[in-house]
Amino acid sequence: MVILDKNKHVDVLIIAEGTYPYIRGGVSSWIHDLVSNLPELNFGVAFLGSRREDYGEIKYKLPENLVYLTTAYLFQDVEKPKAKEIEGNKEAFESIRKLIYWFKHKGTGDIPADVLNADFYEKEITYEDFLYSKRSWEIITEFYAEYAMGSPFIDYFWTIRNMHYPLWVVARLVKKIGDRFDIVHSLSTGYA
Repeated sequence: MVILDKNKHVDVLIIAEGTYPYIRGGVSSWIHDLVSNLPELNFGVAFLGSRREDYGEIKYKLPENLVYLTTAYLFQDVEKPKAKEIEGNKEAFESIRKLIYWFKHKGTGDIPADVLNADFYEKEITYEDFLYSKRSWEIITEFYAEYAMGSPFIDYFWTIRNMHYPLWVVARLVKKIGDRFDIVHSLSTGYA
């Protein structure tokens, strides 16, 4: 959700993971000081949090040069699309299979370029495709058989479904903020 938009170009977009401007101290203070002490630059903040109810109101008086603030919640309850039979995009799910392989084998091979584009998660494999498609089911069962046979399938299944939802949250955030900034400064505070 966009909280502030002064319709100005953003020189530096800061990714604030569970910190500024909703939490006081630590990383939040550092971000506030950085923005406040560089008035010649326009800043934006993309706040990534767990759930809306885990944060209160904004804790800082926002500096004049903070020209954009948006929020995204990675684990917010969402209304899931209605279940239906979907085949799934064969080529797109093959890219996902290669990406999973890349992670499982510590960076062996190449990451498919299409999975790095936010449009991929809106057009090629939607959240609905991930939840309900035949191809998604095939990948889940394939990787369960290969990597997780020692754990109950039901636990594996729900873990996979829940841990991947943030991909679509972040893809929507990337689409929302677009290309109106020069630099992205990602402060690693936990989600990275």
